[in-house]
Amino acid sequence: MHAFIYGVVPLLLLLTAPLMQIVLSSKKIHGKVKLSFIFINISCFLSGIILPLVATYIFIGGISPDIKCITGIEVIALLGFFITIVTTPIIATVSYINYRSKQNGRKLMLNGSYVCL
Repeated sequence: MHAFIYGVVPLLLLLTAPLMQIVLSSKKIHGKVKLSFIFINISCFLSGIILPLVATYIFIGGISPDIKCITGIEVIALLGFFITIVTTPIIATVSYINYRSKQNGRKLMLNGSYVCL
């Protein structure tokens, strides 16, 4: 149980913000959530900044007291920041394009002409 709490949970925290953004954006596209895209994206971005720090502290709590140097543990926070900085704009752009195409009668412009989806 100790390995699960101090090993798996922090790794799941790194992926929580992008997954939450995908789920909320999908619900927004299908009309099941009234939140705006800006609120969804900003809240997921902020949680993507905070959750890697929480994951780092959980990892630090699980390290044996015999270990004196934990310099490499910052990589967890940096990995979480990288995941957030890369995935948030990509998910936001794709979700917004899908939302707008659904709002415009599911039409997509390809090579200057509209194609019905």
